[in-house]
Amino acid sequence: MGWTQNIPAATPPKGASKTAQEEAREEVDHLLSLERLKQAQQVTKLRGKYAKKIYCLVVAWLAIVLAIFVACGFGWIALADSVLIALISGSTVQVIGLLVLVVRYLFPSTNNDQGQGT
Repeated sequence: MGWTQNIPAATPPKGASKTAQEEAREEVDHLLSLERLKQAQQVTKLRGKYAKKIYCLVVAWLAIVLAIFVACGFGWIALADSVLIALISGSTVQVIGLLVLVVRYLFPSTNNDQGQGT
């Protein structure tokens, strides 16, 4: 035990430890950037998936409204004018609202755009 007290601790030179720390920091930064890229790709894929689903929902909704409108036009079903007006205007508002939500979700505003009234 007495002879180990005389051996100095192995410490790397100051310049070498700083370089090792910089390399470690660069490696961590690189891994973080890869993780951010992977996350951005997953988010983009999910956004596209849900955008397609909402698009199909809007198309189906409009097809049903069109079918009801055509059926009323040919006299196959009888609906009051006020009901048709409510159906068409309500559908228009819903479609526009859904599309606005999808566009805002697919193309979110950045922090720089927030102060410009958007």
